[in-house]
Amino acid sequence: MTTVALAQYPKDELIERFMATLDDHKKRYGITKSKEDEFIHKSLPIPLKGRLSSELQKYLDMHRLRKQGMKWDDIVKKMSPAYTYLDKNQKEQVDPNGRRLFYLYDEKARKIIENVENGIFPGKY
Repeated sequence: MTTVALAQYPKDELIERFMATLDDHKKRYGITKSKEDEFIHKSLPIPLKGRLSSELQKYLDMHRLRKQGMKWDDIVKKMSPAYTYLDKNQKEQVDPNGRRLFYLYDEKARKIIENVENGIFPGKY
């Protein structure tokens, strides 16, 4: 029997609430798009476009699966089937490099979560 860890709020609702809070903050302090872009450019030396939607999302999705009790090999098979192969006995195996990569993803996800708890997003991870 596996237990599933459920979030208190669905992900879409949390994103919606977060965006509404950001909009309120910008209106309250008169933050224009140009000021926001300038601040982001100074704070994040590497381009942010596409990074949040792909890289960070992958880390956090993997971490969520791990928290739900899924085994490492099953996570690798689900998220990146390219790391699976058939051995000489026709048994499906996971490449150790793929498993190692997903361990690093988990460490990065934990660091991102720790940064958010400390008021930094995404911060160094």
